[in-house]
Amino acid sequence: MKTPKRYMKACWVKKMPEHKHTILRIAGFKKLGGGAQEHVRQLCLGLTKLGYRTILVCPESPFANQMEQAGVRVERMELRQNIPAIKNLRKLMLREKPGIVHSHQYYANKRGLVAAKLSRVPFIFTTLHQDVNIDDYGNHKMNFPLWTYNKLLAYIPHKIITVSEATRTHTLAQLKVCPEKVVTVHNGIDLKKIQAINDEYKQAIIKEFNLVPDGKYISIVARLDLQKGHEYLFRAIPLLPDELNVKTLVVGDGYAEDRLKKLALELGIAERVIFTGLRNDASAIVACTDVAVLPSLNEAFGRVILEAMALSKPVVTTNVGGSKEIVEHNRTGILVPSKDPGALASAITKLLTNNELALRMGVEGKKRVYKYFDSTTFIKKTATVYEALYNLIYS
Repeated sequence: MKTPKRYMKACWVKKMPEHKHTILRIAGFKKLGGGAQEHVRQLCLGLTKLGYRTILVCPESPFANQMEQAGVRVERMELRQNIPAIKNLRKLMLREKPGIVHSHQYYANKRGLVAAKLSRVPFIFTTLHQDVNIDDYGNHKMNFPLWTYNKLLAYIPHKIITVSEATRTHTLAQLKVCPEKVVTVHNGIDLKKIQAINDEYKQAIIKEFNLVPDGKYISIVARLDLQKGHEYLFRAIPLLPDELNVKTLVVGDGYAEDRLKKLALELGIAERVIFTGLRNDASAIVACTDVAVLPSLNEAFGRVILEAMALSKPVVTTNVGGSKEIVEHNRTGILVPSKDPGALASAITKLLTNNELALRMGVEGKKRVYKYFDSTTFIKKTATVYEALYNLIYS
């Protein structure tokens, strides 16, 4: 498929932008702790070191406060109201004259892309942190708001960045855009944060949750919603050998919390499941467990898998989406089919009863993360995407 002239020429750009290295980054996040939030945090801080000036637009929230405390300029703005948000964004863009607008997630994309187009911003990017047109169960969905969202994604941004090749393939199929428009930049993790988890952190976790030295523990760090597949992990727990006496630490919050607590009672596993709530020390909790599990029904990437691997923990995750690009099956972890409690139980049991295998997978997983998924690499690749488009237009 030939690249359209509209994409190649950025026809409304008449001269080299004066504020080439000013990025207006738009994100609709409010809560802390998610993978997309960490993605944006890393970009804001990391690109500053590469000479970019960042202005972050997001709603009033703990996330906004965190970013401001980190030294990022934050413009607080509600993004859910369509016309007011577009007007306010356009006013900000005309005042600041950014060379780049880069939006993240649904509401930020819908408002930010329109405002950037109306403001004639030279370079417009969006990052898709999850597959478009997919519901929590992993099934295709479509309605009028999604149809309009698809059209915006297809026609406004110069580049769409996806966090995995799986999401890129899905995006191309759904939006039917030219392949050159969509590029993959894998997420990375801040290895310094992982390295900072010491025995003092671990001992605090062990004391808080009464973890015993000879106990067997598994962890799942994820939003409590249907997509993440907690239900199938819970149904796998009764299938684990009784003599292992496995306990599961469930880290996160979300709309499915009450439903999952009720399910734990129905399955008779309530005493073996510990709900920790949303934590800013989730990695330290994982460091105190034996196996990390992520049984998602669909998963664009799965940053928590990387963090567990960086901690030398063997992982069990479903063979969906970007997870397959992180985990090498039977080398750095075990991939299982989604919605399969029996396969989950078998993989977890295998790792809990074979210390040599678990240790070997942990070592290999850590090597893989350090080689391919450092946040520094992710930030530089994102900057390369910016520069490549700039050079294409002005070369």
